Amino acid sequence: MQAATAHSVQRMPTGKTRDSIMQSLKVHPENITFVQKNMSELETLMKEIER
Repeated sequence: MQAATAHSVQRMPTGKTRDSIMQSLKVHPENITFVQKNMSELETLMKEIER
């Protein structure tokens, strides 16, 4: 979940706020890459969980 949050934060405009949030999340870069590569499947799984 943190990697998904970090992925969303990375899509924010570059700036102090974005950098501060990324630092506070302390997510391993490989986890963010995983989310990026598998975002559509993860979204499908999250929709199924919500049901």
